[in-house]
Amino acid sequence: MPATARHSAVYFWYFALLGGFMPFWSLYLHQELGLSAAAIGQLMAATLLARLLAPPFWGHLADRSGEPLRYVRLGCLMLVLVWAALCIARNFSSLLLILLAYSFFQNAVLAPLETATVHHLGAARERYGLVRRWGSLGFVIAVTGLGLFFETHTLALLPLLLAALALLLFLSALKLPRARLPRQVRQAFPLRAVLARPAVLGFLGASFLLQVSHAPYYTFYSVHLADAGQASSIIGLLWAVAVVAEVLAFTWLHRLPRELPEQALLKAALLLGALRWAVIGLWPQSLPALLAMQLLQGISFAAAHGACLRLLQRHFGDGQLGRGQAAYGMLWGVASALGAWGAGSLWGSAGGTGVFVLATLPCLVAWLWLARLPSAAPAATHSDALTA
Repeated sequence: MPATARHSAVYFWYFALLGGFMPFWSLYLHQELGLSAAAIGQLMAATLLARLLAPPFWGHLADRSGEPLRYVRLGCLMLVLVWAALCIARNFSSLLLILLAYSFFQNAVLAPLETATVHHLGAARERYGLVRRWGSLGFVIAVTGLGLFFETHTLALLPLLLAALALLLFLSALKLPRARLPRQVRQAFPLRAVLARPAVLGFLGASFLLQVSHAPYYTFYSVHLADAGQASSIIGLLWAVAVVAEVLAFTWLHRLPRELPEQALLKAALLLGALRWAVIGLWPQSLPALLAMQLLQGISFAAAHGACLRLLQRHFGDGQLGRGQAAYGMLWGVASALGAWGAGSLWGSAGGTGVFVLATLPCLVAWLWLARLPSAAPAATHSDALTA
């Protein structure tokens, strides 16, 4: 098998595993284990908080050793063991500990894999998208396939199926070609000074609120639709539609005018997000409305991601872009955890409709916040950031 195909296979199985986890895990906890929405929110919040420590930890080890694939394979092996343990875990405490391990080791895989893939491609880095798209394909196949599978089979099989996907991921990681990179030493950088800039602080604050509003979607979207009577095959299809929409939107992202300020992109994402949560909350029985909102996911996600890349590139520069992305990733983890915990706490009193309608508020508050800030200078000299 060609080396590039081996990298593509790892992306495929990694995101296939994610495609089995994100749409169906909350349903498994709710329908098979009988956990309350508050307990599910606490479990998901804890796993999201692991993002604060795991990516910097594994990234530091990979950079210092110069052998990122060592940590890719370790992470994949531990995911097999974690999902094997989740096949028998039933009480809240054991689920919490094992899911923390899952999140910690899951984050050992992707960043080192990205580093090894870019190193392998060398001068042909423009082919990265051709490799990475196999991850999106894996997600779509897993989410639609499992949705159809659970139409006729019990959700109790989910941990076993995810363990099998993790095993396939580990076996594919063993076949990756050896990658030996130069050891990297980071230079000191006044990160706090950059984060204190009004344009950066305002943008990150609005991004934080946007991610808080997304947490009910990532945690309870499937539960909300199942409570409204939607079949598992329809739920899987809707998740797949959102991923396909994201892929298509990203193929057009580089066409956005480079003079367009990142604040305008983020404000558009905030308004589209508020519309999505309101429609999902109020009309979960309407398949046309749900399909339209999942298609909208591609546009809103691409707009937010494009704004993020532009701002980080302009304020952190190429030499320290990794630190800016790490800071943004940590912010994502805190916001997602807070949103998941809040959604779970409110679910019992407000219900799915109330939680999703309330999720519009962070979007609207963030939009008003950005509207009061002076427009940032355009990132005209960094248009290549949108094609990264």
